[in-house]
Amino acid sequence: FLTSFGHSISPHYSDELFITFFEDIIRAFGNGSWEILWKPKRTFLIPSNYISKKYQRNKSNFAEKYLTQVDPDIAARSLIEVSDAVISMPFSSPAIMAKIKGIPSIYYDASGLVRNKEHHGLPLLKSKNKSEEWAQSLGLVKNKKTLAG
Repeated sequence: FLTSFGHSISPHYSDELFITFFEDIIRAFGNGSWEILWKPKRTFLIPSNYISKKYQRNKSNFAEKYLTQVDPDIAARSLIEVSDAVISMPFSSPAIMAKIKGIPSIYYDASGLVRNKEHHGLPLLKSKNKSEEWAQSLGLVKNKKTLAG
């Protein structure tokens, strides 16, 4: 979709990084004590003919097995308010909204290509190990619901 406007493709929205992003989050949080919520982008923002079949297949596999996919039309703010932690792809706004509400939040760069160590005062983690360490640091949370996306 972006290339139709002359933009280059951000590696954070490639099929491969989508898979890596969620595999790493599932590894860090998918031990059964966390419910992982995933709010995809609203479908009216991206026409279906611009979404690859591979992405759609992988999205279905992850959502069915490891994630609770929520309706894309639900306001991100309402999900953030019921979450104990928020993990966002660089540099999407849910991370900032969570920070404002005092909810632990990070950016997770599954590519490891982003040079920043933080953005808007939020840490930018770049490895599976760092995301697992962050998940463990949240271990005292009672409800254990995280929003990823």
